[in-house]
Amino acid sequence: MTIIKHATNHIEQSCCADSMEVSRLDMNGNNSYLEHVEMWIEDISNQARLAIKGQITACLHPYRFKGGEYLAFDLDGAEGSFSLTFMAGQPYELNDITPWVPDMSEALAMAAAVALRLDALVKFSPGLRVDRYETF
Repeated sequence: MTIIKHATNHIEQSCCADSMEVSRLDMNGNNSYLEHVEMWIEDISNQARLAIKGQITACLHPYRFKGGEYLAFDLDGAEGSFSLTFMAGQPYELNDITPWVPDMSEALAMAAAVALRLDALVKFSPGLRVDRYETF
């Protein structure tokens, strides 16, 4: 019994340690992405560049659905488009268009890194606007 309990604790600790490893993102811009995250950013940026022609506009739309947090990231150009949906709150699973990331900071930083590589104009979803004031 003790051996099984010890093994279970070790597995739980490993899972927690893996999920806690995140890119370094600080308020002074001293950022450092994990190697697999950096490779994903490079790969997705290349895929988007092949799919889109002309100036790229990126639109970010954070939302919650069934208890999960998501960041939709839509890239549009004169010709073509490319969309991603980040799922926050899970250990990394960096597939092509629905990456799972530990938190919303990681999702936003990864989206920003892709937008910067593509020299995209970044906008936020108009649905986020608070309509209490007239827009100019």
